[in-house]
Amino acid sequence: MEARTLRPRKDGVVGSSVAAASANPKKRKTRHARKGRKKRPRLQIDIIEEEQHEDEEDEEGEEDEEDEGEEGAQGAEDSDDERIERFVPLNLLNFKVVSSRVLIRYRFSSGRAKKGKKGQGRNSVHWARHRNALLKDFNKVPGTPLGTASRGPSNLLKSASSTQKWFEEDCPPVTIEALIERLPDPQREIDDIWTQEREEELLSKYPEDDTYRVYVESSEENLTTNYWSMYRKICRIRGVFPEDIVGERTMLQYAEEVQIGPRDWRPNPNWTKNFCKRLEQLAISSPCQENMDLLALFIRYVVACQLNDRRVVPMDNSNTGQMFFELMTTVMKEARGSKSLQEVGEDARSRWTSKGWKLPWEAKVLRGIESVAYNDEARPIIEGEVLRPYQVNTEDLEDLIFVFESMADTGYPVHNMDERQSVVSYARSAKDAPGDIGELGKLRWPLILSGIRFREKKRLIGEQGGQGGSVLDDHANLLGRGIIVDGLSRDPSPANELRSGGGSSQAGGGEDFGFDDDDDDEEEEEDQQQQQQQQQQQEEEDEEEDGDDDDDDEDMGDEEDLRTNCFW
Repeated sequence: MEARTLRPRKDGVVGSSVAAASANPKKRKTRHARKGRKKRPRLQIDIIEEEQHEDEEDEEGEEDEEDEGEEGAQGAEDSDDERIERFVPLNLLNFKVVSSRVLIRYRFSSGRAKKGKKGQGRNSVHWARHRNALLKDFNKVPGTPLGTASRGPSNLLKSASSTQKWFEEDCPPVTIEALIERLPDPQREIDDIWTQEREEELLSKYPEDDTYRVYVESSEENLTTNYWSMYRKICRIRGVFPEDIVGERTMLQYAEEVQIGPRDWRPNPNWTKNFCKRLEQLAISSPCQENMDLLALFIRYVVACQLNDRRVVPMDNSNTGQMFFELMTTVMKEARGSKSLQEVGEDARSRWTSKGWKLPWEAKVLRGIESVAYNDEARPIIEGEVLRPYQVNTEDLEDLIFVFESMADTGYPVHNMDERQSVVSYARSAKDAPGDIGELGKLRWPLILSGIRFREKKRLIGEQGGQGGSVLDDHANLLGRGIIVDGLSRDPSPANELRSGGGSSQAGGGEDFGFDDDDDDEEEEEDQQQQQQQQQQQEEEDEEEDGDDDDDDEDMGDEEDLRTNCFW
């Protein structure tokens, strides 16, 4: 099936949709391509002269042989036991064979060598190179941190050991039955808006022989090993599906579609290799840790900056209770499309620091995203345009990884994502579901159908309550994070009714989300109404006391704002 990229990025400028664009226009060259090697055929057996192989081993020197230890010796013994004559037909060989003149090595269809003898694997072959690089850099380390550098391998081993123990005790392998139980239950969506009749109508649109459903459930087109690795790790380690990160509920969609019919394009469920690698790295080793809602928010903000989106970007589902996101929403509502996200972020940070508060790390990430991903050459998307899921591509994920890795304190990087990723990948055992395309299809199609159901229900809510409510309010309402009252998004929690402004974060209503410097004390207003005559008589006598009380009330108001405006 033909595929197209919805948001191809070239020279930092967002292009229009191209019908026949490549899946990954900036795909890195493979190792073989960089070295000028030709791509291997699907069915092949590498024949390497043993004399040349022995010469390469001699070049490594005696130290390499000692470092290989028992593994190298065992590999040599196995090789001697499996010597045969060269006249044996190659098509009769189904195992690795070494003769006195040739070495026959089987490979997978992708070109990757199959697992062979101990001491002859990729790590053993490249051991000398890794050792030389380690010693070369170690000689450059200054005296003070030299001891820390010498303990690096030991600390890495301890991290790997503790991670393995965590997997064994707290994160066992997940089965397909356990994953199926995690799938969303359609019956929980049934209510006055999404009725049983609408559910049956939706199911009738996608029978078992539907073209798109068959593609989702059974297509292995461009399905790489990185996709399987990403899917299994996220399901096991984070307890969610990848579609819970990039899906309808987070207003994100993979930026590539597949054509299943004339003028019928649908989101491609088979994500590219590099996209899967970046998403896996973010899900496992980002500072968001297990909070995938926060990760989705950051990804959404990257795309919004790249698109120069000036609408109210959804930031109400961070699952953190961080009130800075509510401040960002307030500033965006006040701007009404007149400010870019860079200007919105600067305004929000200025208001925050004016209270004497330190910026939380989430605010610093947003600032980094603005500096890296903002595209001032893109046509601004203003208020009033339909708010659809943001199209995510590999470059967006790479921008977010760059921001995370650039975060530093006292100039020292805070997050080492590569090290954490490698340790976790090593410690995890490869016995997780889904095991094949059949099991994968049992998971992917219900998740995609759940996203379609979510989108249709959101549309119905917008039609029924759209006399003043926005698409953003409908989205929050559908997620259970807010209800629409008088066209405004309000938190349904009774605890938030005590917040200033009646639990509303509306803009331009005289109460700026508890961040205005001229907030009035409600108790003082009631006293002015009930005791107006007494205040007029004592106005001159108590003028200084009233001034002091106003200052105290304003300080107490700031503390109350901090307590009552949080999403807990």
